[in-house]
Amino acid sequence: MKLSDQVAIITGAASGLGEAIAMAFAREGANMIIADIQEEKLNNVAKRASGYGRIIVPLKANMLAKEEIKKMVETAIKKFNKIDILVNNAGSPDDYTAVAEMSDQMWDRTLKLLLYAPFYASKEAMRYMLKAKKGNIINISSLAGVTSGRAGVAYTCAKHGLVGLTKNTAFMYADDGIRCNAICPGAVNTPLVENVYNGTTPVSKIAFEKCISGASNMPRVGEPEEISSIAVFLASSDSSFINGSTIVADAGWSSY
Repeated sequence: MKLSDQVAIITGAASGLGEAIAMAFAREGANMIIADIQEEKLNNVAKRASGYGRIIVPLKANMLAKEEIKKMVETAIKKFNKIDILVNNAGSPDDYTAVAEMSDQMWDRTLKLLLYAPFYASKEAMRYMLKAKKGNIINISSLAGVTSGRAGVAYTCAKHGLVGLTKNTAFMYADDGIRCNAICPGAVNTPLVENVYNGTTPVSKIAFEKCISGASNMPRVGEPEEISSIAVFLASSDSSFINGSTIVADAGWSSY
């Protein structure tokens, strides 16, 4: 098993990519703190993941609250006395609006969840990783983090910022045995994407249609398990020489 005896924290683990990553990590031997605001779904993921013989601790936590992020990291230390892997995955879309139409509320919330939360989680975890002289941070960015027209301005800026956070963290702490990489998925079959397309998540119709104008060039939609396999690779020693990288997984969509 590639992650035997490793301790991981995964945010946004109740569904979608976070759920798939949690299940993949459990299969590979990791014990985990899995966090989300969707308590019932989170408990279900924990129950299934623990079936692999791992210790899985579900923790209801809101990544918009700094004190809950701190509690999440402290819970990992109290339970396992270490943190080997942090996966910053929790997220939600913006409403696809551009600068002139973007509300202050949407801008603030999106930046707090997609950029500030990974920053604070990394900062808290880093205290213990530095003491151990080892650690691995995996940030789930997006194709929107390396392109410019696939989401609204808030989501795009936050995911670009997350790539910057990844690269700076990787360089600054490489000598301390800590790696940091980002995964940038294209369209993946998750509730987040589905809710945008089926209208459950409110979006600006005009802006959304502009953002998806290139969707006809998309070779195919990915599955969460295809992203979780990349996360396992980055979390394991198989990727020991990879640091500060952004791995785009989009079936070639952005190559057009």
